[in-house]
Amino acid sequence: MFVYDISTRLACSTLLFRAQSLDRALDGVKAAGIDHVDLWAAPTVLAHVDPASESAADVQAELEARGLRASSVTAIATSGDDMLQRIGFAAELGARVVIATAPPRDYDRREAADDVRAYGRTAQEAGVTLCLAHQADTWMDTPEEVASFLDDVGHPRVQLSLDPAQAARDGLTFEALADAAGTRIGHVHLASADPNNADALAAMLDQLEERNYYGMFTFSWDGTDNLPPEEVEAGVREARAHVLEVSKA
Repeated sequence: MFVYDISTRLACSTLLFRAQSLDRALDGVKAAGIDHVDLWAAPTVLAHVDPASESAADVQAELEARGLRASSVTAIATSGDDMLQRIGFAAELGARVVIATAPPRDYDRREAADDVRAYGRTAQEAGVTLCLAHQADTWMDTPEEVASFLDDVGHPRVQLSLDPAQAARDGLTFEALADAAGTRIGHVHLASADPNNADALAAMLDQLEERNYYGMFTFSWDGTDNLPPEEVEAGVREARAHVLEVSKA
């Protein structure tokens, strides 16, 4: 299993606290025992932070007051100037990753690759990596398209954000997506704790270690919209303990 302790590489997404304010979401992340946070900045989905109206300094102050650090900014369903703005915002916060979705399939393939390559250049200048999620009806909706689109973009700061739970919902496997991305895995999502998946989790962690993956693991899953924050916090604590136990086995 992992030679290095991965406890410092665990993050929690504010998506788990989507019904709460940013302040309450950050309080929940800290109460769950996590020191790194993924901040949602997706205008049409969830905007816990808004680079258009908030300064990175103000958000940073909120993080520092709780002993938290930004690990990533999620900017799905975002493009153009909005995407560039979020890349800059992440850099100001010291976050290493911006998580986005690949362009939809109704977007000309060549133009899509050109635009994402331009985002990659901006990310490189900012010291950030743009990680594109695999998602249905985008140019990264199958393992073959993940490999092909990343090849077409051809920029080292454009990588894959891998979500095993989403892959399973789409009928894909972690192994197929990991093989497609190769060394271009820049971020990994983790779902809630399930003792029955310990073997699968252990196998996934082993494969990531073999690929020299040194990125973050972000807890993020659906179904928390109507849960009390305390219940969400307990779920994250359970998931954290489960991952650490498996990683040290």
